[in-house]
Amino acid sequence: QEALLSEDEDKMGSIARLLSLNELVGVLGSDTGRRVFDVARGIDHEPVEETKGTLTKSITAFKSFSATDFDGLGRWIELLGTDVEDRVEKDFVRNQRYPRSCTVHYYFLDSRNDRIGRSARIQFPGVGDRRLRVNALISKVGETLRKKNCFPINRLGLAAIDFEERTRHGAIDGFFAKQASPAKSREAGRGDEEGRARQATASASDLSSLPAPDSHITDEVPHNSDLKYAEKLQASYDKEASLLSALDRSRNRSKAGGGNSKKSGSSANKRHSSGTNKIDSFFSKK
Repeated sequence: QEALLSEDEDKMGSIARLLSLNELVGVLGSDTGRRVFDVARGIDHEPVEETKGTLTKSITAFKSFSATDFDGLGRWIELLGTDVEDRVEKDFVRNQRYPRSCTVHYYFLDSRNDRIGRSARIQFPGVGDRRLRVNALISKVGETLRKKNCFPINRLGLAAIDFEERTRHGAIDGFFAKQASPAKSREAGRGDEEGRARQATASASDLSSLPAPDSHITDEVPHNSDLKYAEKLQASYDKEASLLSALDRSRNRSKAGGGNSKKSGSSANKRHSSGTNKIDSFFSKK
């Protein structure tokens, strides 16, 4: 079959400049010919799809260097491990997710000096502060490469993968916001603000308290935090009920008869009991 272009005309611009649509369709067929004709002119009819909210499936860092044995890999492993950990830390703050695994990609030279690529999967460290996580990742990568014993290596890469959501706050703030009465809106509002502040200040330091990747993950705030918060609210309920009771007694003393005093006291006690029951029933269900 005769070539449509000479050997020195091998660019897309050559197609756009020298070949017509009929020539391309005659050789490549209707669909392919039209496609090549448009692409050569920078025309693409495929619709643009929104990618908002789409997250990458991996966080990767690669480095090429001269052929190196195991003893010379230390600085490259440290460089890549630190880079990946820094980016994972930023991704956690932004997207509230954390990787469970890390793929180690390594390329080595065989006896014929051909480069061969292999990979191994390890668990991504998930406990401790940043320095401990970096050291754990460096140690795991080094131990994996030592066991594989494929040297000299001239290209190395690390890829954090298998991301899972790590939500730190549960629905406790929302529960108390719904249960609060108008008389206690100030306390409930303060609780909502504290909850929002805790989420807004989620930062890299949160990673130090994350459980290991293979442990059970929950969306609940630690129980002690709930209990302290409830005790704080209970104390405010007790204080308010005490003030209401004292106010009722003061008003009733100025009136004749004791019937009204007994009724008002019962009303105050009822309000106090109601607040107590809400807190007690919540923790009994938990």
